[in-house]
This record gives sequence, C-alpha cells and structure tokens, in this order.
Amino acid sequence: LERFGFFSDEVPARQSHRTREYQRVLQRLIDAGCVYRCNCSRKAVAAQGRRGQEGPIYPGTCIQHPPPQGEPAAWRFRVNESPLSFTDRVVGGITQQLQQELGDFIVFRLDGYCAYQLAVVIDDADQAITHVVRGADLLSSTPRQIALQRALALPSPSYAHIPLVIGKDGKKLSKSDAAFPVGSADPMPALRAAWHFLGQRMPPNSLRNCKDFWRFAVQEWRIEYVSNSQQPTT
Repeated sequence: LERFGFFSDEVPARQSHRTREYQRVLQRLIDAGCVYRCNCSRKAVAAQGRRGQEGPIYPGTCIQHPPPQGEPAAWRFRVNESPLSFTDRVVGGITQQLQQELGDFIVFRLDGYCAYQLAVVIDDADQAITHVVRGADLLSSTPRQIALQRALALPSPSYAHIPLVIGKDGKKLSKSDAAFPVGSADPMPALRAAWHFLGQRMPPNSLRNCKDFWRFAVQEWRIEYVSNSQQPTT
C-alpha cells in the first residue's frame, strides 16, 4: 500500500490482539438478549433452512432447543422483521429485510473467534470511522452491520460501495483465480487505470510519481462520477 502512496494515520490494529474487546461487546449483546447460543452444523442448517440470499436461512432451531450449558456453541444475532434501509453514496437507496432474506447470523464462532460482521462494527466504532469505502461485494453485509450498530447504540458510518473489476468470465479478480497482481515496482499505471475505472477525469501525463498523483486526485475526486455497474478488465 505504501508503494501506491497509502500511509496509515495511526499504527494499524490487529484483530488478533482485540479478543478481550470483542468479548466485552459480545457480553453486552448477551445481557441485552440480542444473541443466543447455537451449535447447529452447516449441514443441519442446509437441510432445514429455506433458501435465502446467501444460502440457507437459519431456521431458529436453537431458539427452541438451546445447546446444553457448558457445551461449545456459537452466538447468533436475532434479526427482526422490520425492513432496514440506508443510502449508499454510489449505489443509492438500499432496503433489506434481514429476517426474510438472511435470517439470524453468527457474530461469534464456535471456535471462539469474533465473526467478521461484529468485528468490523467494533473496529470501526473504536477508531471513530466516519466513512467506509469498499467493494460492491460487501454491499449485502451492510444492513447486518447497521443492525449491530443500532443494537449497540453506535453511530453508522457513511457507506460507499464501488464497482468491482471483473474478468471476462464475469468473476471478480482474485488470487484464488490466478489473477495477475498490480505491479508495485511502477505504481503509476495501476493508479491511472483505477482512476479511469472509477470514472474520474484523467490526470495530466506530467504526473510521474504517487505524491503528484494524490495531490491531483484529492482535489479532483468526484464520487458522483462513479458508476455502480461492474466492468470487465481489459
């Protein structure tokens, strides 16, 4: 990241060092009755749950039949039937009915690790994050995170989900599919390509280094130019 001109404002925090904080927040959710223990396997959920947006929807088995005390279990967050809406700065208005589309979701895993949805909510709040910019593949996670923020009386950041660069096969570029990495030895071509992909006014050819590029980019950036459609790479 530093090769491309990105420098952290503070020392990066490691999630592996924040277990105590995650457990403290989990206890708040437990005390408020927002979560419940669950020891259902993926196979059991797949067999009993109806099809949802991201796979089988949890049927609520452990609400009726809680795991025995002392037995290892994950923790699920209780969603409600009310629609949850927010406005994304790129995509626009989004409404999701968590109960119907996704169901109760895991916030603490069976192995004792904090799940992504809760960890990122705690991390953002502790770091006073006001704006989140990330790929469109995480758009469907946002309502779950907002639901957790509301349960914990935390502010919700402003969200912007940018389009993904996809290959000719329609899949996003990733290491698992052997996509080529960007060249960090000469970062300017990749920065220019990303800037163009996001619909921005192209910088002059006289910009030769990252410092000059970011000086230009900060002044010229217009989020309204970003399209919410995925585009293939060339």
